[in-house]
Amino acid sequence: MSTTPRIRADRQKKTIALPLTNLVEVDQGFIACIDTATGKATTGGTSTTLLPIGYYQKAQVGDGTTKAAIDLFEGVHLHFFANDETNPLDATDIGSSCYVKDYKTVSALSTGRSVAGIVLALDSVLGVGVLFGLPTKGATGDSIGVAGSVADTDALAAVASANRSNGMLLVRRSDGALFRFDSASTVTEDEQNQIAVTPDSGTGRWLRADKCFDLRLAFDKDTADAAALCTVPTGFVLRLTGLPFFEVTTAFTGGTSSAIGISTDQSGSSTKGDLLGGATGNVEADLGVGIKTGTVGAKVDTFAELQAVYVPAAKKVRFDRITSAFTAGVGYVHIPVCLCPVG
Repeated sequence: MSTTPRIRADRQKKTIALPLTNLVEVDQGFIACIDTATGKATTGGTSTTLLPIGYYQKAQVGDGTTKAAIDLFEGVHLHFFANDETNPLDATDIGSSCYVKDYKTVSALSTGRSVAGIVLALDSVLGVGVLFGLPTKGATGDSIGVAGSVADTDALAAVASANRSNGMLLVRRSDGALFRFDSASTVTEDEQNQIAVTPDSGTGRWLRADKCFDLRLAFDKDTADAAALCTVPTGFVLRLTGLPFFEVTTAFTGGTSSAIGISTDQSGSSTKGDLLGGATGNVEADLGVGIKTGTVGAKVDTFAELQAVYVPAAKKVRFDRITSAFTAGVGYVHIPVCLCPVG
């Protein structure tokens, strides 16, 4: 380690200038973003790689080289450190994370390294300008507790890599579900994203953080017999905490004595109608619009049987077309469950 004291290199910034993406047109006073895929400034839009940082100072059309002046939403304090010569950060890394290599150097290489902060400047003399802060710590950039909300599953999947961190919590407003980001998870998401959501870019998974919740699974007249409504991801098991029921938004009608139910492919509750519908299933008369309790399943009609039902990893909650198909109908099955991490 060097014994020569180092003079701190840090700068207060209220504005920043970045190359404006080619052919992008911006206006004064509108939101300015960094495209973390390129490190260049751009305008707001539908994308998973944008990091909003401030407002454009003037109208401009980008040529990919000329810089646009941006007033930051809030003043920031940049700290400058040496750039890794082996795995250097470059202009495309502006807006993205960098990693601690040693006591004086930051790097583009993440393997086995802790997150340092967000790259906001590169200087030939000062080095890499890094925005540090408490939201990151540990070898994978673990969050200390950032929370917020997104509109729906698509919005949850679209949260950019630069805007999420391990342990981050987000509420999905469409149904009130709480999700936690696990940067190391590689589980396969379930069919209707009730337990796991795969990000549109980068690694990790959004995992359901609610321990007990209403597993609400959609189906309709076209849902195939034995179709998987929810496959439990690796590392989890579902336990029922109450009796399932139907929510019908479009009445089920037509067909030839049509009847439906719900079961699993787990031993002990794998006969059609074992969770809901019973052996003969629920018919048109049972499935008008509204909340419909349905017929109690054969394997949940006593407390002892309900206690015995569980759905482990890789097993499915499935739809049962017990007798023919309806010609109309849309709805959900609601299953009160506890989601238990195992293994």
